[in-house]
Amino acid sequence: MKIGFDGKRAEHNSSGLGNYSRDVIRGLCALESANEYVLYSPKKGDGFDFGHDRLQRKYPSAWKDRLAPALWRRKGIVSDLHEDGVDLFHGLSNELPSGIDAFNGKSIVTVHDLIFERFPDYYKRIDRMIYRSKTKEACASADRIIAISERTKKDLIEFYRVPAEKIAVVYQTCHPGFQKEVKPETVQQIRTGYQLPEKYVLQVGTIEPRKNVLGSLEVLAMLDKTTLVLVGRKTDHQKEVDQRIADLGLENRVKILDDVPMAFLPALYKGAQLTLYPSFFEGFGIPIIESLFQGTPVVTNAKGCFKEAAGAFGTYVDVHKPESIVEGVRAASRREAHTIELEEHLQKFTLERTTRALYNEYLRVVKNR
Repeated sequence: MKIGFDGKRAEHNSSGLGNYSRDVIRGLCALESANEYVLYSPKKGDGFDFGHDRLQRKYPSAWKDRLAPALWRRKGIVSDLHEDGVDLFHGLSNELPSGIDAFNGKSIVTVHDLIFERFPDYYKRIDRMIYRSKTKEACASADRIIAISERTKKDLIEFYRVPAEKIAVVYQTCHPGFQKEVKPETVQQIRTGYQLPEKYVLQVGTIEPRKNVLGSLEVLAMLDKTTLVLVGRKTDHQKEVDQRIADLGLENRVKILDDVPMAFLPALYKGAQLTLYPSFFEGFGIPIIESLFQGTPVVTNAKGCFKEAAGAFGTYVDVHKPESIVEGVRAASRREAHTIELEEHLQKFTLERTTRALYNEYLRVVKNR
């Protein structure tokens, strides 16, 4: 079987959708199968490691496609799929090429979330229109839809009336680096390098309103002798965050790290007292499993997808009430770290398990040709 992927995120995004795309490709390339894999990208990326030489990379070749690579990805790629004899094309980030219906093979799309529908105020109107158009078109055209959580599946049914039987829930994994034991000396080196205290609370995620960083700062003000380490890309929201830090007098108790290499993150999780993940809404919540793989307790939202990731091992709170989060932080600090039950829970999110589940969906779709 010859399988093609939309490679834009895999080649160019260093986190989020890029990580998901690369994990999917790495896992499939590691399967003991005779499949061929082709990554279609509008332009060459930054040299991310996909872990296998079985993957072929293709870029626009015709002069007109090289002049308009975005248009090629949006529509012209369909001709390449025909010519290359692709059996199955997987859109890894909420979209498929326009005209994919004319493709001789099958198509699958992964939908990560519909946050732009549930929280429209977080997005510009034009962005919402584009996201809605692409996602609805992909859901209509795809032979199968992969939702990364039951929450996303429910949203697809609610907002777009997608038939439930067309959707399969396949969870995400996280980078293998988070699933390996981190040595105490490595934790100490990272802590020293970033000048962190012996004890700190960690929050990982882009600094934007949906991540509820302002709520975390209110919580920090209610806790004595606690340092909050924020790891994430800064946005325009940073100005409001800085102002709240100043208003609450927390300048010496907040550390913001906006350019942390992925290789350092496992040690940051391992060294934390707990991970705070008070986001209002997510499609899944990768930092939850990243933290749990390192045996670090997680305090997170009682509503939404978060229980799918944390299971019985999260401490759940009302993220709209700082006092509830404070109670959760105190409770999580007393929780036992690694247990056999936790290890069994985390098996659902290993690369092998998630890849096998996805590949089974590939086979199911192709056999229905």
